[in-house]
Amino acid sequence: MQISSLYQSKMSDTNRIDRDQPERRKKGESSWQNERKKRRASGQEYVTKKQKMIEARKKQGRGGNETASCLLRTLEARVTYKRKLIIWSDNCAAQNKNRMLLFLWFHLIARGIVDEVQQKYLVSGHSYLSCDRDFALIEKIKRKRKCEVPLDLVRVMVEAREKHPFLATIMKQEDFFDFKTAADATINAAKLQISKAQWICITRDEPGIVKVKNTLNEAEGWVATQVFKKGVTMENLPTRLRPLNCVSRVSDAKKKDLRQMIPFLKNANKQFYEDLVE
Repeated sequence: MQISSLYQSKMSDTNRIDRDQPERRKKGESSWQNERKKRRASGQEYVTKKQKMIEARKKQGRGGNETASCLLRTLEARVTYKRKLIIWSDNCAAQNKNRMLLFLWFHLIARGIVDEVQQKYLVSGHSYLSCDRDFALIEKIKRKRKCEVPLDLVRVMVEAREKHPFLATIMKQEDFFDFKTAADATINAAKLQISKAQWICITRDEPGIVKVKNTLNEAEGWVATQVFKKGVTMENLPTRLRPLNCVSRVSDAKKKDLRQMIPFLKNANKQFYEDLVE
């Protein structure tokens, strides 16, 4: 009887402690999902903790055309001579999971730059890559500098690491191409379901075929899908791309703010913003 009373007393204290503590969220419940992180990872617009609206990456000029153009410029510089290219990226649909990137891989194979491309997408919750250390180095130096123009950011990147310094490539307007128009004319990815893919593979030996896995498991079999539209082959795939029509995304309200800021800048940096707001 005494043991029973003691047991009930301990259970009562335990229940009281549990009620005082905040309820832990269980994985799989809707409360577990962080909507802000999900929208940020997928490239959609979201609101920060400080109630600041961040536009979608596509609206910021960091969509598929810009991503594909930067990758093309890098690979054309022959940073590697390996014939098999393995790319790791996040699941942002606007930048990495789209027909523009698919067209880029076929474009590289058609031009003979590579023979095989494998693109692997990070698993949710395991999105760390070794290059994140490089970003941390750059951010560390950036906090100590006062950057006013893009060239200041380039200097920060180049000087962030003393040994084996980073190489920075300044993209010009003529370096950006309209991959979307080319992809619309050649690729039909409706049956591919690329949004669910974790691993895709494109090879020279299988023209127009995209092989997909929904996991990163080596033992899982590939699912092959023909994505070329009728009449499209590797031989007639366009290798000369249309230049991208680059337009200013600076709003009138932003230009007004920039004009008010110009008097407080260094004299050497004023001309950049004066040209920007014209």
